[in-house]
Amino acid sequence: KKKELCLDFLYNKCERGDACRFLHAKEDHDAQDRMSRLFKNTEIRTLAEVNAELRYAREKKEEAPSLERQLEIDQVLPLLEPLPEAYKEALLAIPDCVKHLDTRHVKTLMRLSAKHAMAALHEFKEALSENQSTIRNRGGYMMGVLRKYLPG
Repeated sequence: KKKELCLDFLYNKCERGDACRFLHAKEDHDAQDRMSRLFKNTEIRTLAEVNAELRYAREKKEEAPSLERQLEIDQVLPLLEPLPEAYKEALLAIPDCVKHLDTRHVKTLMRLSAKHAMAALHEFKEALSENQSTIRNRGGYMMGVLRKYLPG
């Protein structure tokens, strides 16, 4: 029985159809509901929502992202390229996270299931918000959280 969600299907990119070894949301509405709840519980916004907010801010000349923040995002996007959009959005939603990312974080995230990756990112975000002043090596701390979710 198929247990893991097909990430390609979630982004309407799966071309394998019935031959796909992963679960398609239409086959298991509970899986889709669980993923929706996970995103809602972790307060992750979609890239479309972030872009819409940025576009609105620019149009209204209200609070647009600082030049420094935009440069940070532009600098880290090539590193995040292999990751699914949901992971990119989650990483960008974590304050000051992009400064501490490197290829080992990306490679480890790619080894995790979607469920474990999102749980790890949520745990890291919560730790930063609770212990912001006590975590000095954020990249190392994030790596420890990611490793905790690796299988085996």
